[in-house]
Amino acid sequence: MSEFSSVLGTVLNHPSLIAVPEFALKLVFGEATGALIASQRVVPQELVKLEYGFYYEDLKMALKSILD
Repeated sequence: MSEFSSVLGTVLNHPSLIAVPEFALKLVFGEATGALIASQRVVPQELVKLEYGFYYEDLKMALKSILD
């Protein structure tokens, strides 16, 4: 999530300097907070093995396309 927010801040030209405390998220989102703060590195291994070519090679390119 820190990588995503950093790249998003770069694309939007707004630095992401301050982290939101977990207790504040719990106040707003309740039990769903776990899904927000959990970190997972997901890799589509089968597609990588098949040498599938993704349209966007990295997160920054994808976010720029979506947000421009």
